[in-house]
Amino acid sequence: MTLHYNKPVNLFGIFEEAPFPVEQDAGLSNNFGINYYRSINPNNEFEIGTGLSQYSFDESGYYTPGGGEYLSYNFTVNFDYFVFSIGHRYAFLNAKKIRPYLENNLMYELLLKKNNDYDTNFKIGGIAVKFMAGVRIDISNYVYLNVQTVFKSGVLRYNKNGNHLDSYIPYGYGVEIGVGIKL
Repeated sequence: MTLHYNKPVNLFGIFEEAPFPVEQDAGLSNNFGINYYRSINPNNEFEIGTGLSQYSFDESGYYTPGGGEYLSYNFTVNFDYFVFSIGHRYAFLNAKKIRPYLENNLMYELLLKKNNDYDTNFKIGGIAVKFMAGVRIDISNYVYLNVQTVFKSGVLRYNKNGNHLDSYIPYGYGVEIGVGIKL
């Protein structure tokens, strides 16, 4: 699920015929990543990765086509990003088949797909942090399963214009599942 702080945020700016959002609700988002982990000791690993990330929310509000008439609208907003990340993982209980861990990442997100008329008001990239708590389950000597809870948050606003109340700073939370291969 993803949303943003200071909702509702008017990402269009203020001009005649611009939509005026009244409500913005969390939306489901997809994430895909390929990460390389380098062990520095049995409990600590550094990570470098890349992938795709998405922020999504449902918006409803009003707009005017002119002449003083107001019409309602509803749509889903999606922003797709290409991600570069670095991070650190601390694993507990080394030498066990099930290993709980804590992980954090610093991410640079490069805007790929723009939705609706928001594209003129968005920066090409943003910086986010991601915090995870999960378990690694060894399936064999070379394959393992990761299951983790996630909280991810933008650090700086992702839109160009706007005052403090119109700052689009996205966040997301959820569960991620992945498969790892030891090389």
